Amino acid sequence: MQKKSSRNSKQSSQQSIEEIVDRILANGYLSPLEHLELTTIFLSDFSVTDRERRQINFILDGLQMGRLKFKD
Repeated sequence: MQKKSSRNSKQSSQQSIEEIVDRILANGYLSPLEHLELTTIFLSDFSVTDRERRQINFILDGLQMGRLKFKD
């Protein structure tokens, strides 16, 4: 049963990352809270997939390059 619970948590985490990334890309900006969420996930979640890491990197790179902006 623990495997199933872990799997559901993983699916929930994946949807959460995808939802955050999709919202940021649609809006063209990210809030400080979204930035904190993504960096926290990226740095602390060992179960993040390569795809999720690429998505987060894409957002962080966009922010650094000026393609995305912070919005309060």
